Amino acid sequence: MIYEKPFTIYTLLSDRYARITPQATAQLLQEVAEMHCTETGIGYHDIIKENKIWVLTRVSYRFVGRFPRLDEQVRLRTWSKGCNGLIATREFEILSSMNEVLVAATSQWVVMDIQTRRVCRLGQDYLADYEHHDRSALTFEAPKLRLPEGMETIAEIPVEFSNIDKAQHVNNSEYIRWAMNYMPAEHQESGLRAIDINYNMETRPGETIKIQSKTEGKETYFSFSNDRGLSVNCRMEAR
Repeated sequence: MIYEKPFTIYTLLSDRYARITPQATAQLLQEVAEMHCTETGIGYHDIIKENKIWVLTRVSYRFVGRFPRLDEQVRLRTWSKGCNGLIATREFEILSSMNEVLVAATSQWVVMDIQTRRVCRLGQDYLADYEHHDRSALTFEAPKLRLPEGMETIAEIPVEFSNIDKAQHVNNSEYIRWAMNYMPAEHQESGLRAIDINYNMETRPGETIKIQSKTEGKETYFSFSNDRGLSVNCRMEAR
């Protein structure tokens, strides 16, 4: 099943240049994934009964067309490519009213036990009738990132109440928001071509995040470390 949902790019999802923000892009794709999972019986309210929840581990976003604009009508599209062991792959697209692909993304997810905080399996009863598609939104899988040498600490920030989602950890989109705030100004203005993120360890309420960064040409790398170690690696590429 390829799932689609019409959507309008509202003011709260747009930046100072009247285009969708990278953080809003992540939030919308997360939301349409949740809608699809709910419709097929493996959404939050279905699997939380067994103390399980979906957690994002890797994702690559590509802004392949123009940016979705303020008040524009778009279509959010997602589908599953199935599971390989513990890892489930999910694809995304944001399309214009003229059927242009504006944003494409590929992602990897695991199921986490909300009590033990460990990766676990989803019961086969949930997946028995779940339809998968071989089609890919991008020509590659979300990569494992290697950070360059010489990363410099640019900020240390406390994790606040608004950063935490229903999994009781910092939501994946918050790291994108933090990264965008520390991008070079000219890259913020030009907008992004690509985002690659590895989510290595969850960050929990009450912790502090140390942000390190390095810019090489149009690429800016970030690492986010919490009180227990490296949490997230990120690469952003400007247009």
